Amino acid sequence: MSMYKKQLNTIILHRFPTPLGTVSCGFKADSAVVEVLGPYNQPNGYCTLTIMPNYKVESINFKLPAGDDYKEHNTASHGWLWRIEKLTDVVDPVELYCKISTQRKINYGAACGEALDAIEAYDDEWSLNIGTEDGEAMRNRGMNSDGMPERLKDQLDFHKSFTILKRTGLYTKVPHLNKGEHFHIHYLMAYGKRSAEDISTWLAVDTPKRKLENWVGVW
Repeated sequence: MSMYKKQLNTIILHRFPTPLGTVSCGFKADSAVVEVLGPYNQPNGYCTLTIMPNYKVESINFKLPAGDDYKEHNTASHGWLWRIEKLTDVVDPVELYCKISTQRKINYGAACGEALDAIEAYDDEWSLNIGTEDGEAMRNRGMNSDGMPERLKDQLDFHKSFTILKRTGLYTKVPHLNKGEHFHIHYLMAYGKRSAEDISTWLAVDTPKRKLENWVGVW
């Protein structure tokens, strides 16, 4: 039986209102002992630190830099960068998520592209995308030990990812980490007028993890 089938506690760390609904970003964990510290200011956002018996979870909320190639099509864009460190060797399930909740009737669909897994929510006026890197991009990070243990690279490819796309958002099952290992991932959100050209492709392709970490002042 998968360790992720057990009921987990939901912790919402970030909320972002949009014309289509509220985008929330957080995680689900088995631990009943959770200490949330912050927020602490970063150069282009703020950081929240969550301490649990088996994990240290750093979540950085930031506004994406405006790029000349797409700023005319986006009304707003936002990002959440997650950096997780395993403190023990205990098997302990954690699931990250980024999703939209709404009381309105809207439409949903997939909006995947090169190096990108994303969902789209839209109505006649607005279009919103929530995206992250796909399994192949994760695998490349694993090969370079860049926020992904090298030993996990064989669990990832174009068709396999730790992230699952559901109707209203993205859910990432953090793989089992050994003590001292790190797992990094980012979720990016953008919305704009429905008449604008597609806004999803640049989410993961033009903003890789290293560029985002430099932007939010992690290093």
